This record gives sequence, structure tokens and C-alpha cells, in this order.
Amino acid sequence: TEEEREYYQKTYNAMQNLSITKALKLAEAYSKNKEEITTKIEKLILLLREKLLVSQSTSASSIQLQLVHTTQNLQKTLTIIKTTNSSPRLALEVFFLSITRRE
Repeated sequence: TEEEREYYQKTYNAMQNLSITKALKLAEAYSKNKEEITTKIEKLILLLREKLLVSQSTSASSIQLQLVHTTQNLQKTLTIIKTTNSSPRLALEVFFLSITRRE
């Protein structure tokens, strides 16, 4: 739905400006429900793939590289959460720290 699309767009935009402290707090909050976070990650990956397809003809290569990097890291995180017994919180922390700005 359009509401979902807006939600995930806002989520992606917010992720771009996370401080390390906010990233760790967000990972803690998101990791409480494994099924919910896997669904959210899957939908976010779909949005980013769509943005990447659209950006190929309209955006600078740095934006494309950022989209590819974020999508790949999200996919790795999703795989870890779904296929291993590792902590979803730890997997999310690693992901968020990989995309945060440094303080």
C-alpha cells in the first residue's frame, strides 16, 4: 500500500542520519520481535531495490553505491537473523553501525 511505502521510505531516510547512540537504541527496540523485524527488513529491501532501479537513470553513482551497500548489508542481516541462532539485536547493531555517520 501507499502508506507502507511512505513508512519504509521514512525509515530509510531516518537510517541515513543515525548517530551511533541512536543506532544501538534502535537495534535494541527492533530486536524484541524477530518475526516482525524480518518482515520489516524484507519490505525495506524491496523498497531499496526499487529505488535502485529508478536511480539507475536519474541519480549520481554515489547514491547508487549507497543504495547497493545498504541493500547488501540488509540482506546479510536478514540472512543472519533468519538462518542462525545469533542474536537479532547483535545483527541489527552491526547493520546500523555499518551505515551510521560517525560522531
